[in-house]
Amino acid sequence: MNLVGELEKLSALHAAGALSAEEFVAAKQKLLASDASEVHYIADDAGEIKGSSAVEFVGEASRPSYAVLGETGRESSRLSRLEARQEIVNLDQKWMIDRESYMVTGRHGSRYIPTAGGSLVTGFVTTAFGIFWTIMAGSMITMGGGLHGPFPIVALFPLFGVIFTIGGIGMAIYNMSKASAYQEAEASYRARRAELEREAERT
Repeated sequence: MNLVGELEKLSALHAAGALSAEEFVAAKQKLLASDASEVHYIADDAGEIKGSSAVEFVGEASRPSYAVLGETGRESSRLSRLEARQEIVNLDQKWMIDRESYMVTGRHGSRYIPTAGGSLVTGFVTTAFGIFWTIMAGSMITMGGGLHGPFPIVALFPLFGVIFTIGGIGMAIYNMSKASAYQEAEASYRARRAELEREAERT
């Protein structure tokens, strides 16, 4: 509002006789005491001051819509939560595929995740059997006269024991490495999943 301009208009109306002295004083006091949120103007035909809500309208138009901003914030938060949940689902699916690479095949064709303890026990049993077989086969060769006896093929039996022994040691080492790699991969997967869950709770 241009206060000086409005005062000049009042003075001109008073000088022209459109406003009496009392009306001029009352209008000037009202103009000076008016709230900054209202706009006052002089009516050309009546010479009286009328209030309008032009400034209020402008102020309202320029004021940000907090309802819209709040709704936008909620939508953004909801979208962030959905994205975090989708990342968790994708991570779980990827882990179900990856863990297959750490599995080994059992005696009856079943697949399982090896453990360090189980690998040691299996390797020990297989190695012990191979050593036992080798000793027993050697004793049979000695008692049977060796390669010059009636059954020279018996001389090959100790080789099977050696194969069992080497295979048992190799299997134990292989399964233990698989078990260790699986534990590291599972720890990484669980840490990442916990991180995503925290992100989903924060949003």
